[in-house]
Amino acid sequence: MTSADRPFTESERAFIERLRGWGKPVVAVLNKTDLLTGQEQIDTLSAFIRDNARMLLGFEPQVIAVSARLAMQALEIQNKATREQLDGLSGFAALRTYVFETLDETSRLRLKLENPLGIAQSVLGRFRDAVSARENVLAQDAETEAALERQVAAFREDILRDFGARSASVDTRFSR
Repeated sequence: MTSADRPFTESERAFIERLRGWGKPVVAVLNKTDLLTGQEQIDTLSAFIRDNARMLLGFEPQVIAVSARLAMQALEIQNKATREQLDGLSGFAALRTYVFETLDETSRLRLKLENPLGIAQSVLGRFRDAVSARENVLAQDAETEAALERQVAAFREDILRDFGARSASVDTRFSR
């Protein structure tokens, strides 16, 4: 849900980025459309939301424009025809249709059960990446250790060779 007066805030962007890893269907709801001057502004703002969400998610979500204020006003009206007309203008009829018809009971149950799995897969992926990064560091450390061991072995050979030459020189001087 985003607001017509401050659409697609930074916190909403961050939240949508987190959704990307969950593999869930996303529907954007644009609220406070009663603050806009007409359908052209609603369409422009809806396109803005779709475009930004597409860049973050990799697909274009459906955008449903609503006015919670008009929906609340519709609930207070006694005349059924006027109430239905105002409810239609509020956009909540489209939102209800999406929730109750597009997301039938089976779809809602499937999404509800898949949600913990999606989160678990996301967490597992992050831990897998962290383990992979640590494995790379350990492999580099092992390479560094092997290089140091080779250098120590070469230094030891040099020292022993020099010691042998010095020892022979000392032996020669004392044996005279």
